[in-house]
Amino acid sequence: MSVSVQFVRGVVLGAILATGLIVSAPCLAAGVGHHTIDTRWGTPGDPTKVTRAVRIVATEIKFDVTHLAFRQGETVRFVFVNKGEQAHEFMIADAAEQAEHRKAMAEMAGMSMPSGHDERNLVDAKPGESKELIWRFTRKGRFQFACNYVGHAEAGMIGTIDVR
Repeated sequence: MSVSVQFVRGVVLGAILATGLIVSAPCLAAGVGHHTIDTRWGTPGDPTKVTRAVRIVATEIKFDVTHLAFRQGETVRFVFVNKGEQAHEFMIADAAEQAEHRKAMAEMAGMSMPSGHDERNLVDAKPGESKELIWRFTRKGRFQFACNYVGHAEAGMIGTIDVR
């Protein structure tokens, strides 16, 4: 059964709206991919204001780091490298949003996903690919990074981010 890209994007956008990730109407009007979103765990960062680069390597089924610490206001360039044999994602969020995303991924298992995501707090990479995510940590707290492909976080592809 073929699912249209527009339908899947509509479902994803609906899920984002339902979880309150988009907080301003201009994002709706022009599309999430071109405007800043603000979340409980930060906002997409400005590439010209990166203060640190962090490389994270994914293999089967783990990340090479499990804990990261940043200062509030810091803008970080994450370089996500997939050295595994299957696709992996790197998502920054709080524990509740990670759980919601895992649930959505499980419900959509087997469906064809559109290439690329409109979500600005995650990147996914095929085996051998590297992707970048630039993130600004605007609030203090404990957050997570995870691969939420079905079963991956549960098998250990999850880590903590402390923002002080």
